[in-house]
Amino acid sequence: MSCFKLGELILTSKPYAYVLDNKCRGLRCDYCFKKSDELKRCSQCTFLYFCNKICQTKAWEVHKAECKFIMKAKPNVPSTSMRFIALLIFNIQKKGQDQPVEVVYGRKVSFRTLMSHSEEIKKSIKRSQQMIALVGTLKDYIGKDNIPPPAEFIEIFGKMAINSFSIADNEMQTIGTGLYLGASVLDHSCCPNADVVFDGVNVYIHATNHIPHRDISKVFISYIEQLDLTEKRQNALLD
Repeated sequence: MSCFKLGELILTSKPYAYVLDNKCRGLRCDYCFKKSDELKRCSQCTFLYFCNKICQTKAWEVHKAECKFIMKAKPNVPSTSMRFIALLIFNIQKKGQDQPVEVVYGRKVSFRTLMSHSEEIKKSIKRSQQMIALVGTLKDYIGKDNIPPPAEFIEIFGKMAINSFSIADNEMQTIGTGLYLGASVLDHSCCPNADVVFDGVNVYIHATNHIPHRDISKVFISYIEQLDLTEKRQNALLD
């Protein structure tokens, strides 16, 4: 039977939601993540930067939901993690949890199908208390009417924490965070047979070994660094 060959591109995935890290603010375009010395601010919130009108126009479909809240929050600045979970909520409000769908080697993946580990969060008294505090902070940012019911919020938070990737540049420096439906199907191994590479905001998975049968369930990546960053991101939200 055929196999994934060494170096073969196994899959590519565009982000379901993503955000540029605040430390990169004003250095990179908030839409394509490219560096530029001629970035233009959003004329309304003056918080996001874009390399040209094309990126600004494309970004507006997502940014328009958060723009007014960023303006309202001034002079406070929403954290990267706070913006990310808010963007996930806005995405779900607009499209629901069943759209869009990515088909990964015959497997349909939507936000609804992602793992959340929500039961583990519910069983932790500490986490539950921290979640209540998080909801309070998020209410101050986007308003109570935009906060999902408790059970749904825990699911969203859990899926964000489990399935998010730290987006890296070509020097392997973290520049943002993204959630990728297609890449979420891949499991971790201490002996991975595929690696993760980013080009702007898109993720590419390449085989680093021959993988038999072209079976996506046999493709593994190393989540060690990602899990460490995910834990820090989760703690930053909850603390």
